[in-house]
Amino acid sequence: MSQVTIQVYPTLLNDWARFQAGNMEEDELLGRINRLPVVKTPEQMAGIAFEEALLSHLSGNLVEDYNVQVLDEMGTFLPSYAVTQQFVEFTHKHIRFYGKADVVGEGRVIDIKTTGSYAEPRYMRSYQNLYLYALLGQCKTMEYLITDFRNVYREVYHAESYDFRDLLMGMEEFADFCHTNKNLITDPKIFSVN
Repeated sequence: MSQVTIQVYPTLLNDWARFQAGNMEEDELLGRINRLPVVKTPEQMAGIAFEEALLSHLSGNLVEDYNVQVLDEMGTFLPSYAVTQQFVEFTHKHIRFYGKADVVGEGRVIDIKTTGSYAEPRYMRSYQNLYLYALLGQCKTMEYLITDFRNVYREVYHAESYDFRDLLMGMEEFADFCHTNKNLITDPKIFSVN
């Protein structure tokens, strides 16, 4: 087994993509790498609460403050038997990718998203698609269930046709950035010794 030197997770890699696109400053990226406390936005808090409400609703619990039609419609796209918050990991060129997939079942890995406005294909280049890469023997699709709290949208990416090379190369570039800036990285979880 190859020695792991860097550990990454999808949110951090998505921050890396924002940095590469010029939508994040280097100091902000380093803050994310070092896990400096960041106050969650009201939108992020709403997304977390919605996901909890959806899973509670599907368990038969009464959920208030949410559009029941949206909850029911999203429920139709979820597997009847699934594991929620499944830990996922793989190693690529000394880089350990890890995280928790929202829902895994029936050959699908699913992420639940909320948004103020939606335009497709929003998640085509998301590093969360690497959950599908990690689960290639178990899952055939990566699916995003998205709501703006009025409508439900889906994006589906198929393992047989999705090209993971850009995301894997992005992981390698991120690892290079971390090694180059090792003196600025204080989070001990980023660098590991095996």
